[in-house]
Amino acid sequence: MDPIIIMQMVVAGLFGAVLYTIIGVAPGTDETAVLAPVTLALILAGVSPYAILAFFISAITAKKLTDSIPVAVAGIPGGVMAAPMVEPAMVLKQHGLSNLSIKKMASGSVIGTIVSIPVSIGLAMFIMPFADTIVSYEGLIFFSGAVFLALLTKNKLLSLIVIVPFALLIQGLRELYWATGIVAQDTTVFISFFLGITIGPIIFSIFELLNQNTRNSMPRYGYKEIVFKKVVTKEKFPNPLKILTKKESISASFGSVLGSLTFFSFSCWNDCILRRIAL
Repeated sequence: MDPIIIMQMVVAGLFGAVLYTIIGVAPGTDETAVLAPVTLALILAGVSPYAILAFFISAITAKKLTDSIPVAVAGIPGGVMAAPMVEPAMVLKQHGLSNLSIKKMASGSVIGTIVSIPVSIGLAMFIMPFADTIVSYEGLIFFSGAVFLALLTKNKLLSLIVIVPFALLIQGLRELYWATGIVAQDTTVFISFFLGITIGPIIFSIFELLNQNTRNSMPRYGYKEIVFKKVVTKEKFPNPLKILTKKESISASFGSVLGSLTFFSFSCWNDCILRRIAL
């Protein structure tokens, strides 16, 4: 491999690790909203695909390692995937074990990363030869996914009904893009819609906070006391396999494999449809 590309990969990896270690500590930083725009900017800047891959893996790993901190300390998820950990983290916090929950969540992230990367790459290699077949069923795949997500919500009927007007809105926006010449006719419009869905709530909240009446109506809380129990550690460098029990390590590994089979497969299907991956 070209030494220049290797250097770009190293720089991109370090940049992603440092930047998203800082971002991950901030509560409420959705993975897609903070990671997709920077990745897209690198793609549009013509950065090497190898460097982009190094940046993305480094960034998402750093993000998931650090977003356990706001969960354990404040009970606010650092991202969408951290939301299920809020309730257990709050139980540990009440007993002064926030530091233990941070260690266990970070250790689970390390194991998950080690397991999920080779599994995801293997899935990508397996799915890519079937790109043409997947394209012919793209509508059915996405519709089935939307129905599946709707059935996971509390108000299942309303979620199913909302699919229809939302689909009409997306198709209408596509026609508007084509009619105004923003993109060429029949060009797939995806990234702008996806980013709009993810960062839209953040932008709305920012504008909402500019309203003085809205700010004044928000509840105010005093300082909360956070108790940490002093824990003596013998190891200079933390070992995830020693921090987690055998059952927890197996659970983290199984969850990573399952997540790779679902989230990454969906991503590969989408990339096959958009013809943006070339292995």
